[in-house]
Amino acid sequence: MGRPTLPEALDSVAAQTYSNIEALVVNARGSDHPALASTCGNFPLRTISAERPLARATAANLGLSHAKGRYLLFLDDDDLLLPDHIGKLVNAFADGHGCLAVYTGVRLEDAAGATLKILDDPYDPARLRGANFLPIHAILFDCALVERGCRFDEDLECLEDWDFWLQASQHTLLHHVPGVSAIYRFALGDSGLSTQSAPEKHLINRAAVFAKWQSRFTPREWVESFFWFERARDHHLQWVRALEQEIRVREAGLIQLQQEVRARDAGLATLEQEIRVREAGLAQLQQEVRVREVGLATLEQEIRVREAGLATLEATIAVLTADVSRYRQQAQALLSSTSWKLTAPMRWISQRLRHRED
Repeated sequence: MGRPTLPEALDSVAAQTYSNIEALVVNARGSDHPALASTCGNFPLRTISAERPLARATAANLGLSHAKGRYLLFLDDDDLLLPDHIGKLVNAFADGHGCLAVYTGVRLEDAAGATLKILDDPYDPARLRGANFLPIHAILFDCALVERGCRFDEDLECLEDWDFWLQASQHTLLHHVPGVSAIYRFALGDSGLSTQSAPEKHLINRAAVFAKWQSRFTPREWVESFFWFERARDHHLQWVRALEQEIRVREAGLIQLQQEVRARDAGLATLEQEIRVREAGLAQLQQEVRVREVGLATLEQEIRVREAGLATLEATIAVLTADVSRYRQQAQALLSSTSWKLTAPMRWISQRLRHRED
């Protein structure tokens, strides 16, 4: 269709590790399709055009009529192949199973590239009769199926690939190769698997496929399909019930966890209150310490003043002590002198005269 995703799809083909590939691009858009090179990486590339817009089934049949290889694979221009995809499927034909078609797993991705689902289930014809579970680029098939008359039903607007695989299932089983090696970009496509698929158109074409195949399968085969989907429904219901039980268990655990959180929050609030009280006490204690430090500084200043006064007093005492010592020495020297001793009678008479006068 010449959409912006076409180069990405071709790049995924060019990256294939299998070496013998020819790429065909069917111009379903018409005359204004962008021109393409003649190669896709190391592989030759041919562009097939009918010079008019083509429906999906018509474009697919045009590609079948021009394909030259033994093994064929379709790739929508909005999907991707991982590098080992074709090589893995070609090698699977050598496994001795005798099937004319092999398929492998495909990963469904959303617009952001996140995985939505993995389609990698074993082949079951009963399931295929009821619904398509095989993306078109999951399958590599032998051209013998085309030689046996398998074609895309051009009366179908969608689900033409499902009808094609139903035709193939009339000639062969489809061999499953486990493991994902292709990508279906769910948000970009317009097939039955895509978010772009119109529900009413899908229902109309599904009814057309059932009408076409209703008489081609036996009643037993249809019953087998009904049983398959009943079992799938039962399995799904069991899974849903188990999931609901797990949800209830987790919700109960969540409620318990919320209660624990609330209890811890309450404990934390109490602890925070205690911290605030202790911080207030600490602030008061720090204030008292500052007051005492001021008082201590004042006391230390007084001590320094008194120590200075004491030092002065000690110096004065030392001076006085030295004077006293000197006076004593002078007095002792005087008392011990000869003149003092000779004048002793005179001092006695003088004292007596003073007593008498008194």
